[in-house]
Amino acid sequence: TNLKVSSVKTTEIKLTWKKVTGAKKYKLSYSTNGKTWKSVTTTKTSYTVKKLKSGTSYRFKVSAVAGENTGAASSILKTATKVSKVTLSSVKSTKAKQAVVSWKTVNGASGYVVEYSTSKSFKNKKMMLRKSTIRLLVNNQNSRAILTM
Repeated sequence: TNLKVSSVKTTEIKLTWKKVTGAKKYKLSYSTNGKTWKSVTTTKTSYTVKKLKSGTSYRFKVSAVAGENTGAASSILKTATKVSKVTLSSVKSTKAKQAVVSWKTVNGASGYVVEYSTSKSFKNKKMMLRKSTIRLLVNNQNSRAILTM
């Protein structure tokens, strides 16, 4: 059946597979742990699984169905949803040339990239990797922090 990922978003994954001769429909199953599976049935050779958790790994398999007969499942395909965007909780100036940047943790994130610059155009930006809160040295009031994954 040649199961493939077509697109990935934060809460959905679109999968495609090749048509199987004689199949009237397909059973697509997915799991986070490989033990408990959820299944959907479709007549098409693609399906978008929605309402998934961001930053989470999933396993997928598909089977062709003809009448009451279900064929053998495809090989298991492993992929993950994208990590959600970071939301800043606060950016506070604690004393001259310092700022504390805090954000809400994001499901599935193993770390964060903090970009900062002292110029409005964000030229000469610098990056730091951190797990949660970070202190940034800044040179003027126009500094800002941008968080990217």
